Amino acid sequence: MYQPKFTITNDILANIGLIEAAREVVKNAPLIPVYEARFVKDALVRTVHHGTHLEGN
Repeated sequence: MYQPKFTITNDILANIGLIEAAREVVKNAPLIPVYEARFVKDALVRTVHHGTHLEGN
């Protein structure tokens, strides 16, 4: 089995904790409806673009 050569230091662990806390803030933040609609539209456009790009169109 692969054993990566690294050590989880206290600094790394503290940074992981900060990242997790920031993630929860973003995850639970209310989304303004105007932005939500724009994000949905952008996601659809990107999905269609990359789907047709894979097909060679």
